[in-house]
Amino acid sequence: MNKKVKLKRKPKSKLTPVKSGEEKARLQQKINRPAKSKSNQKSIAKELKESKSELVSILQSLPDTIIIFDKDGKYVSIPKTRRALPLIEPEKQLIGKYLHEVLPGDKAEFLLRNIKRALVSSSPIHFEYDLIMHGRTHWLYGTMTTKDNNHVVLIVRDMTGKKLGEDRINEALSLLNATIESTADGILVVNNDGIVTGFNQRFIKMWKIPRHLINTKSAKKLLDLITDQLKEPDKFIRQVNWLYEHRGKESYDVIEFKDGRIFERFSIPQQLKKKIVGRVWNFRDVTEKYLSEEALIESEKRFRSLFETSAEGIAIMTTVFEECNAQLTTLFGCAKEDIIGRPPWDFSPEVQPDGRDSQESALEKINAALNGMPQYFYWQHMRKDKVVIDTEVSLKLFYLEGKKLVQASIRDITERKRFEKVQNALYKISEAVNTTEDIQTLYTTIHEVIKSLMPASNFYIALYDEEAELISFPYFVDEYDPQPKPRKPGRGLTEYVIRSGQDMIITGERDLELREKGDVDLVGKPSAVWVGVVLKHEGKISGVMAVQDYHNEYTYGEMEKQILIFVSEQIALAIDRKRTSDELINYTRQLQVSKDLLEERARELARLNLQLAESEKTLKELNASKDKLFSIIAHDLKSPFQPLIGISEILSEEYKSLSEVDRDNFIREMHKTIKNQYKLVENLLDWSRIQTGRMDFSPEKINLSECIDSNIDVLNANAISKSIILSNEVKNNIYVTADLSMLNSVLQNLISNAIKFSYPDNEVTIAANTKNNMVEISVEDNGVGLTEGDLEKIFRIDIQHTTTGTAQEKGTGLGLIICKELVEKNDGKIWAESKSLGTRFTFSLKKT
Repeated sequence: MNKKVKLKRKPKSKLTPVKSGEEKARLQQKINRPAKSKSNQKSIAKELKESKSELVSILQSLPDTIIIFDKDGKYVSIPKTRRALPLIEPEKQLIGKYLHEVLPGDKAEFLLRNIKRALVSSSPIHFEYDLIMHGRTHWLYGTMTTKDNNHVVLIVRDMTGKKLGEDRINEALSLLNATIESTADGILVVNNDGIVTGFNQRFIKMWKIPRHLINTKSAKKLLDLITDQLKEPDKFIRQVNWLYEHRGKESYDVIEFKDGRIFERFSIPQQLKKKIVGRVWNFRDVTEKYLSEEALIESEKRFRSLFETSAEGIAIMTTVFEECNAQLTTLFGCAKEDIIGRPPWDFSPEVQPDGRDSQESALEKINAALNGMPQYFYWQHMRKDKVVIDTEVSLKLFYLEGKKLVQASIRDITERKRFEKVQNALYKISEAVNTTEDIQTLYTTIHEVIKSLMPASNFYIALYDEEAELISFPYFVDEYDPQPKPRKPGRGLTEYVIRSGQDMIITGERDLELREKGDVDLVGKPSAVWVGVVLKHEGKISGVMAVQDYHNEYTYGEMEKQILIFVSEQIALAIDRKRTSDELINYTRQLQVSKDLLEERARELARLNLQLAESEKTLKELNASKDKLFSIIAHDLKSPFQPLIGISEILSEEYKSLSEVDRDNFIREMHKTIKNQYKLVENLLDWSRIQTGRMDFSPEKINLSECIDSNIDVLNANAISKSIILSNEVKNNIYVTADLSMLNSVLQNLISNAIKFSYPDNEVTIAANTKNNMVEISVEDNGVGLTEGDLEKIFRIDIQHTTTGTAQEKGTGLGLIICKELVEKNDGKIWAESKSLGTRFTFSLKKT
C-alpha cells in the first residue's frame, strides 16, 4: 500500500488501537515533513518500525493469500502472508500479468466483475468460487475492498476440505487498513502496558463499543464494558490476567454472552525481534455454528426416527447386515437378531429369476456399490416361513467413521408384480378369445395362462345348463380323477358353488365339515384345498372354474381366489361366444340331414339367427367396451411408467449430484404418479365388479346430510390444499333409499372432480331438491367447465375422456362411468350441466 500509518503508544496502557482517519493523516504529515533534529528522526523511525512490526505480525498471522489488482485486473502486488494456498504461478511471474493471461475465461471475468463492484462499493464485498491449481480444484472464499480509486485488495482463503454448509469463516486480517477492516473477525491489539494499539471496526461492532470509549485507548475501560456483557465475567477476567502473567502463551476459549451470542477467542503474543511487545486478540462470532451443531444433533434424532418408521426396509451392510429397521424385520418375517450378522443370500432363494446364483449375484452387486457404483435392481427374497416375495433393491455407498458401508433400501413389490402378471394374463386370454377357433384349444390356452399365475396342475371348467339341468366338464385335468361325464346337479363342491352363487376357498377341514352337515357329498379324491369361482355372463351363472391341490392346504389363499375371479369374467364371455357359435354349427348340420323338418327348422333357424344377431350385437358392444377398456388400461397403465422410469433412472444414476430439493421433487412426483395409478386399478376393479354383478347391493334408509358430511371429512384435506371450501347445503331431514357404499363412492368421485377442476380460493357446493318421490343431489363448482362435446363423452366407456385439473391433477377416465353405473344400480339417473365457468353434476335417488 502507498499509505503509511503511524501507531503511537501511551506510557501506561496495555492495548494500542489502530488510529482513526484524522490521526493517520496527522501522523502521515508528521512523517512526511522534514525532521527538525536527528533525535526527532530517530524517534519517528522507531515509531515507524514498531508500527510496521505490529502490522507485519498481524499480516503474518493470516492463513490467507493477499493480491493487489489494478482496475483492469492486472496483478500489482502479492504481499507475504502465512498462506496455505498454492498460487497458479510463482508470485514474481504473476506481477504485471492480467487475469485473462492467468485464469480460465469464466474465472477471469468473474474476478474482473468483482473488481468493478469493489471500486464502486463503500464496503468490502464477499464471494466464493472454485479454481484449478496444480491439477487440484480449490474452493476459495474471497474478500475484496478498495485500496484507492485505481486498486483493490483481494484476500483469498482456501476453504477446500471444510464441511459443506458451515458458516463462512472470515479470519483474514486486512492489509494495512483495508486488510484489517475486511476480516470477519474482531481484532484487538494491546501492548504490554495495557494500551490499545490496534483494532478493526468488526471488533467495535461485535462488542458494541461506543466510539468515545475506544478513543480513550484504555484496555481497562474496554474490559469493564466487555465483562458487563458476559455470562461468566469473573472467568473471563481470570483468563485475561493469566495471559498477562504468561505473556508467551497462546490461548483459546469460548465466550458466552447474556444475549445468547457465542464468541470464540484466540490470543497470541505479538513479537518484535523475538521480544514480546504485546498481545493480539481475535474474536469470532460462532453463534450460528453452535446453533447448527445443535440442529445437527436434532437432525440425527429425526433421521433415526425416519429410519425406524420408513415404509421401506432399510439396512446398513457390508457383505452382512450390520443394522436394519423394523420394516425389514416385517419384510423378512423374523426378529432383528435373526438378521444382523447374516448375509442377504440367507434371505433369498438359491437361484434368482434371471437364473443366477443368489450368493454370487448379491456379492457382485454389493462390491459394485462399495466401489461407488449405485445399484438398483429386482430381487426375490424369501421370508422365514419360506414365502418368496418380489422386491426392488437399491444399494448406495456411504462412509461412517471412515468405514465403507452400503445403505440397502428394500421395497416389497409383490402386489405390483402380481398385478402385472394378471394384466398380462388378461391380454393373453383376450387374444385367445379373438383368434382361437376351437373351443378345446381355448380351454387349453386358458389353463396355461392360469398356470402362469399360480400352481394349477389340477384344473377344470364346469358348465351348467339350467334348462337341461345338466352339468358338463368340457375341460378337466387332474392327477388322480378321470374326466367326469355330464350329469344332473348333485351335491359336489361344484354344485355347492353354483347353488350359493359365491366364490369359495374350501380346505380339507372345511370340506369335511360340509359333508358332516350334509351340504356336500364327496366326489372323487378329497383335496387339501379347493378353490372354485363362478362363471357369470350377463348376471347369469353359467358354470364354475376350479383349481385344487391334494397335498398342501396353503397352496391357495384369498389372493389366488381374487386372481381367478378377475380372469373369470373374460373366460365366461369367451365360453359363451364359443358355445353360441358351436350351437349354430350343430344346428346347421342337423338342418341339412333333416329334410322332413326343413320348414320347422327354417323358422327355428330364423329365430336363432335373430337371437344370434342380437347376441352378436351385444357381443360387438361388449367387445367395443372391452377393447376400449383395454385401450384405457394399455394407455393409462403404460403411460405413467415412462416418467417413472425416467425419474427412477435419474435418482439411481445421479442421486448424489442432485440437490435435496430436486430429490424431494422427484420422489413426490413418483408418489403422485403411483397414487394415481393405484386409483385407476381401484376404478377398474369397481367397474369389473359392477359389470359382472359381483358388487353387493344392500339399499337402506340414509340421512343424506350426514352422509355428505362424512364424505366432506374424507376429502377436506384435498380441498384445503387448494384453499377450496366444501359447503353442505342439504337439510338434515332429507332421507334417501340407496346402498351406502355406492352412494359414498358416487359422492367422493363427484366432490373429488369438483376439487380437481376448481381454481384455488373457490367453493364447491353440495345441495339437494325433492321432486315427487325422488331426491336430486347436485355437486357444483366454479371451475374450468365443460364443452358440449365433453358433456356427451363423460359417461361413455367406449370414448376415453380424461383431463388434468387446475393443479395438473390426473384422472383415470373411469370415475364418472362408475358413478353412472352405481346411480342406475340404485334406480336413479345422473346428468351434467356446464357453462363457461363451472359445472354442476346432478343425480337422483329414491326419497324415503
